[in-house]
Amino acid sequence: MWKSLKTTVPWADKQSGRRMPISKVFTRYFLLILAANLGLFIPPLRLVSALFLLCFLPGYLFVERLSLFQEPLFAAVGSVGFSLLLAPFITLPGCLLLGWIDLWMVLGSLDLFLLGLAGSFWKSQPRVYSRTPSSPLLAPILVLICGGIFIYLDHTRFGPYSEDWVYLFGIIKACARGLPPQDPEASFLLLKYPWIPYYFYALVHRLGDISPWKVLEILSVVQCFVFLGLAYMLVFLVTGNRNAGLWTVVFLAVGKQSQWILRGLQGQGWHPSWDANPGWAELHAFSGYKVIWGWYYLPNMIPILMTLFFFIRYQKEGQGRDFWLSLMAGSISSYIQLIISVY
Repeated sequence: MWKSLKTTVPWADKQSGRRMPISKVFTRYFLLILAANLGLFIPPLRLVSALFLLCFLPGYLFVERLSLFQEPLFAAVGSVGFSLLLAPFITLPGCLLLGWIDLWMVLGSLDLFLLGLAGSFWKSQPRVYSRTPSSPLLAPILVLICGGIFIYLDHTRFGPYSEDWVYLFGIIKACARGLPPQDPEASFLLLKYPWIPYYFYALVHRLGDISPWKVLEILSVVQCFVFLGLAYMLVFLVTGNRNAGLWTVVFLAVGKQSQWILRGLQGQGWHPSWDANPGWAELHAFSGYKVIWGWYYLPNMIPILMTLFFFIRYQKEGQGRDFWLSLMAGSISSYIQLIISVY
């Protein structure tokens, strides 16, 4: 499956040089969709299947259909990034009609979208791009940072023992119980909070059948992977310099957040400190905090980075499709910001 992330013509047999019948391409994608659906009904595979179905498959087929990236790691970042944007808006209308997150409605909405994309491979083949290799150090650095964040959140329990996670726990449960959600602190009122980003968390909670605590941990890591990957792609696109992209990833992941490492080594607790000045606190929040507190910042920062990436690529390469992708990502970002401003 990883090889198919390379966005060369997906039905070209590299060993024989002959074309595979297009029907085999549809079969390949159909089997992936079927495996993800069946895994939801096998308890040991339910979480993996839910993450695969919600966080990867929609964006993967979208990226493959449009042949957006040539580099496999870029395609992986793009697949997860587009999945985070597409999955909520594919499933939200049906769930709003029913008034709650229904498993069959979610599966039906996603499967219609996925099968439609898979079926489109019968009619045309995707465009082929020239290869733009990333730094070989990028994948190990992303794994190290994302793994470290997951271990930090899971080991220190900095999230579950904080007031923010308790409130977000209530929001996720409220979204899972009914839509539009009711305020967890006053169930007779509708939730006046930007709940759209956390509807996706509720989807993973409902389909994966895991605690909202684990959902917050896992999706913080997933969003960190997309955010740092997009930051590298954006800097590499503008400068053409691999090292500049790598330093960007390291700076965004650590930044001022290095203070929590120093505090832990000094025995002051493995958590960041807050200063009395709110302005300085905000500066902290937009450095290393963004990846540890991914549930706050990254849902709204990822669409903005995707907008910038595709718009700059449109300016550099002149592909009209990139302009529309930039507009799509920007519109989703604006929609989320509109919800926030209204509430």
